[in-house]
Amino acid sequence: MEIKNKKFLLLGARPNHDNRGVTALTEGVIRSLIEYYDGPEIFIQTFDNKKMIMSELPDANYSIRPVVIYSGKNIFQKCNIYNLYFNLFIYKLIPFSKIKELFLRINSQLKLLVEMDYVLDITGGDSFSDIYGIKRLWKGFLFKNLFIYSKKPLIYMPQTYGPFRSHLSKIIGRYLLSNASAVISRDKKGLEVINNMIRNHKKRPYTDYSPDVAFTLDQEEVDSDLVAYIKELREKNNTIIGLNISGLLIEQNAQNRFSLKSSYRDVIDRTIDYFLKENNAYILLVPHVITPSTCMDDDLEICIQYLDKYKDTGKVFMLNKNLSHRQMKYFIGMTDFFIGARMHSCIGAITQHVPTIGYAYSDKFYGVFQSAGLDDCTIDLRSNNQNEIIAQLDDRFYKKEILRDRLNRSVPETKKLALSLWSRLNKSRSLF
Repeated sequence: MEIKNKKFLLLGARPNHDNRGVTALTEGVIRSLIEYYDGPEIFIQTFDNKKMIMSELPDANYSIRPVVIYSGKNIFQKCNIYNLYFNLFIYKLIPFSKIKELFLRINSQLKLLVEMDYVLDITGGDSFSDIYGIKRLWKGFLFKNLFIYSKKPLIYMPQTYGPFRSHLSKIIGRYLLSNASAVISRDKKGLEVINNMIRNHKKRPYTDYSPDVAFTLDQEEVDSDLVAYIKELREKNNTIIGLNISGLLIEQNAQNRFSLKSSYRDVIDRTIDYFLKENNAYILLVPHVITPSTCMDDDLEICIQYLDKYKDTGKVFMLNKNLSHRQMKYFIGMTDFFIGARMHSCIGAITQHVPTIGYAYSDKFYGVFQSAGLDDCTIDLRSNNQNEIIAQLDDRFYKKEILRDRLNRSVPETKKLALSLWSRLNKSRSLF
């Protein structure tokens, strides 16, 4: 620890998000900060006043509090981003420091933002793109640009950049990247994307590669009947397969939206049948996005459907919906082999040296798996049909001990590199 009393604002993250992956990213960023800084004050942008629930990190000196900023229609609310833009504009026009101080006293929300030392953005890990639609990219632009306009050091934490498919998306992406203080990619290919986007700009941010911050997270042991049951199965040399089923990919228009070669539901059917019928394995269903009510992106409802479909086999069971991201990680670590379409469910397995297959619907999977030495363990749903997917799955499953050995060697170094992020950033004197 080297530097004290710094204030950080974190965008694009939340400690109690429906998506356990976003929660893992949030904790990963915080862990990276407390690895280097002593007593950082961490502020997390949120859209409402709901209480933020976060598991405490042991033996760590830090504080966390929410900062409400939203982009609703009521522009006269002090937390509305358009109101903040307007007040920031007025603030910058004021020529005298005493008047500036007085203006901030009556604009407490603006005062809080002006006092930040650094703004960190992680955009949910993979939303710095138009893959989820231009609306989400534009919303991200509004928040990032507020701090570009305020001249605060803006650091993009390890995440995926692109694809930018439309001309407008490319313009937005190029502007946001070129006006940051630092841009960190969680995969090496991302550095190429960044450099290609900003290569003609005179002002270039500091760029670097650092593994996904979720590589640094610990699991939390659980004492339950399910844990006892899995341990009993393992003692009898049964094979436990962890399977994350993504509600995002199983929705009606997902095949067209993500250009999948086969129906994702059919792929999951074939995957389960492969392990139950050909390998006599047990399957643990792992929902990683759990929403308060059923929606298109929810994994839980889909997992319940599959649990009911295969209940007569007695070999398919599911995680409790109330588990935290750390507790889910503990269960994932009890499996012998893992398949997932949610990136951070896969990282939860990889970091515990569980041989893992990523059912990829975007390029983000390749770079993250490569950082752990699993270059050959992503199966692209966009370029492989059902038969090709199962053939590749079969090949990797029978090489699982080779994959485990690879992970035993690569994961400790990957975690070490992820934890050294701020040490490396602080060597860039243009930033600090």
